Amino acid sequence: MKKGGRFVSVKSITYEKTEYLDFLQKAVHEGKLKPIVDRTYHLEQIVEANEYADLGHKKGNVVINVIAFG
Repeated sequence: MKKGGRFVSVKSITYEKTEYLDFLQKAVHEGKLKPIVDRTYHLEQIVEANEYADLGHKKGNVVINVIAFG
């Protein structure tokens, strides 16, 4: 993630216990857990992103950028 970026996960808006999310956030900040991003797509490329993920060859997360800065 770029410095100043924002991480938003579908899990963040579910009913997960906040202790679990706090633990994961702390592990990332301490360098104990490193999220791996395979590819990033813009929202307009959602079909391509799903097709890529469905191939079964990805080596990390597929990120969808839903905010366009322009």
